[in-house]
Amino acid sequence: MSVTLEQLANQINSSREVVSRTLKNMEKQNIVRLRRGKITILNQKELTRLR
Repeated sequence: MSVTLEQLANQINSSREVVSRTLKNMEKQNIVRLRRGKITILNQKELTRLR
């Protein structure tokens, strides 16, 4: 699935900056890995717990 941070933010009624900050925090917790144009889920259980 290809989606920009802006599109993702719009889908969840947020801002691109908040989405970016949240994803970076999740990367520090080893929940996701961020690469240019790609988000890899590393810990599905923890990601689900954050809901």
